[in-house]
Amino acid sequence: MDFFFKANKWEGEPKIMEPEKAGDIKWFKLSELPPNVVPYIRQAIELGLKRGQIYSEYGWD
Repeated sequence: MDFFFKANKWEGEPKIMEPEKAGDIKWFKLSELPPNVVPYIRQAIELGLKRGQIYSEYGWD
């Protein structure tokens, strides 16, 4: 189970706190996400942030 949160306000710069799990961190416009975004993260962004859908059974067959 994953939970995603939308920040209405942000101050500062993001920082990788587990460097063994990530090589880089960058800001992207929602309309310009890189092609290598993990599929369930992309789906959460598409449904949640862009459409306001708050529930999905993504990945369940």
